[in-house]
Amino acid sequence: MAMYGYCCETDGGFDVCCAIGTAGPSARCPSCGELGVRVYTAPRLNRGNRALVTAMDRAGASSDAPPVVSSLPGRGRAPAPAALNPVLSRLPRP
Repeated sequence: MAMYGYCCETDGGFDVCCAIGTAGPSARCPSCGELGVRVYTAPRLNRGNRALVTAMDRAGASSDAPPVVSSLPGRGRAPAPAALNPVLSRLPRP
């Protein structure tokens, strides 16, 4: 869905949300019901979810300039304890 801007002579500007490419040259004003003329504006890029936009920016930045680390990462899991039964030692380990 995209936001399209229209201008009513009585009430001023208003926005209409509809599918991309389906906006007509005029739309009814939600306040007075008169036809408003479509106004062409710059794309509205900042209307997204702020957390999603931040995550996308962070992912793009990490591909161009990955963060520099000063030490090795910590160890993952502790090793599994040795099996007491020798038959169990032949089983595959996770």
